[in-house]
Amino acid sequence: MTTEIQGLLAAGKAQAVATAANVSVALKSKGTNFGTVIAKPDGTVDFTGIVGVDTDLVVKPFGWKGREATIRRFIEGGFRVHFGMQTQPSIDKNCLNRNDNNFGNGPTARIPMATA
Repeated sequence: MTTEIQGLLAAGKAQAVATAANVSVALKSKGTNFGTVIAKPDGTVDFTGIVGVDTDLVVKPFGWKGREATIRRFIEGGFRVHFGMQTQPSIDKNCLNRNDNNFGNGPTARIPMATA
């Protein structure tokens, strides 16, 4: 769905540039309406008419407020918040620049409580 609605916007932008006029783009994918955007000839976009997605047009179906785009990120968040566990990819990514709020304040900041 993300790829499809981002493609609709890209086509609308190209049409706006080619016609030198504003183009209203209906963002629909798989029977779901995400509202409309207005592509302008100067390359800017008016996002005031979108519904259910952020301005990045990434569909985020996971989480209570729909904040995660992938099931992996959703599960990693659940491990961290509900069980105090970190996945190994998260540790590898964040331990280069230690974040005491997420990984403690030990000398190596490596607290590999979980590997997934």
